Amino acid sequence: MKQQIKKMFIHTYGCQMNVHDSEKISGILQMAGYEKAFSIQEADIIILNTCSVREKAEHKVHTEIGRIGKIKMKKKDLIVAICGCVAQQEKESLLAKSNIVDIVIGPKNIAQLPGCIQQVIEKRSQCIAISQPKQEPAFEIPFIDRESPYKAYLTIMEGCNKFCSFCVVPFTRGREIYRSFNAIIDEANSLADKGYQEICLLGQNVNSYRNAAYTFADILEAVSIIKAFKRIRFVTSYPKDFDNRIVKVMHDNTKICSYLHLPVQSGSSTILKRMRRGYSREEYLEIIGMVRKYIPYIALSTDIIVGFPGETENDFQLTLDLVQKARFLMMYSFKYSPRPNTHALRYKDDIAEDIKDRRLYELQSLQRGIQIQQFKDFIGKKKTILAEGVSKRSTSELTGRTTENVVVNFKGSPDLLGKLIEILITEAHSNSLRGEYSNSSESTSD
Repeated sequence: MKQQIKKMFIHTYGCQMNVHDSEKISGILQMAGYEKAFSIQEADIIILNTCSVREKAEHKVHTEIGRIGKIKMKKKDLIVAICGCVAQQEKESLLAKSNIVDIVIGPKNIAQLPGCIQQVIEKRSQCIAISQPKQEPAFEIPFIDRESPYKAYLTIMEGCNKFCSFCVVPFTRGREIYRSFNAIIDEANSLADKGYQEICLLGQNVNSYRNAAYTFADILEAVSIIKAFKRIRFVTSYPKDFDNRIVKVMHDNTKICSYLHLPVQSGSSTILKRMRRGYSREEYLEIIGMVRKYIPYIALSTDIIVGFPGETENDFQLTLDLVQKARFLMMYSFKYSPRPNTHALRYKDDIAEDIKDRRLYELQSLQRGIQIQQFKDFIGKKKTILAEGVSKRSTSELTGRTTENVVVNFKGSPDLLGKLIEILITEAHSNSLRGEYSNSSESTSD
């Protein structure tokens, strides 16, 4: 093997937490002397930061390992590391199943990656570092290689204590561990000093935060006071823990974006009980009713699973009915897939794939109509966005998000990047808006 590995390439799968973990991994390795590779072909070490929340995401990882194997056949010194939830879930079996993988690192053990790489180089042996359920996560990282100079993720907690019957997260991310209030505020102030305009507070159940006398509402209030921040977002919230005080803080602080992701998972109380969600259909509707009473302009998004074991046609129709009533601005919907270690494995996966496919199609068709109508309602309005990068649609356009978290593409010069600007919305597409930049400094329509 080479005496020293120089370049690393990170491929990230899954949620915002994984994206932020990859920023941490990149920072850890750069501090250890590694450089970022611009392509997988020029890398000396390839890191797959993985997601296992759904079977499809897990399959993507194994497919990518196969592709990397072809590169490794030609590049014998290549080191392959699997990090994240698939690593935590499969542990030693990842090493046993394949001679492609050299390192397996759980999500709480990313700080050990440089040492594992050295072990592979010097001892020519594989390395595994798996997280324990109550192990402290890698909260305090000296250097985080953030993707954006304008908006930043800030982790306030990790793990989950809910044990929903379909969900693998408590087994891959462990129990809820809360970062100290002072450490959170210290990092927020540091980000403000570096010129970040927007922060997003992260946690598997961000509003479940409880540490000493502090709650999630206290964190929201404290970061809202920091003058440098223009926008504050947070994900993901658990419905049962969403209380009046959080709503009041959101209402009273205009920096907090008018957007709430609140996963419902099903519109049937029977299925919600089997899912172990801890609330009924009626209670969920009461929660979003309470939120809209105090913040009428808020945009809601959600997650829904179709084809959960035992879901009858009536249960599915109740889900469609809830979607009609809730009028979500956006939705993330999936077919149920069995996950290792979960309680739902005790249920028979008795919904045929063609029925799951049909239900998913019906649900997504309904939501598509609701979403496009709400997107069309933006046309003719001026919305304030943070210009955050070059559009994926065209290198001649910029992109940003409204306070409701809707993507807006527009023609603009690079000097607008990092600024809050006013955009006149002119077109609505299925998943984004188009607009025109105006020279007005502030929007009054948000």
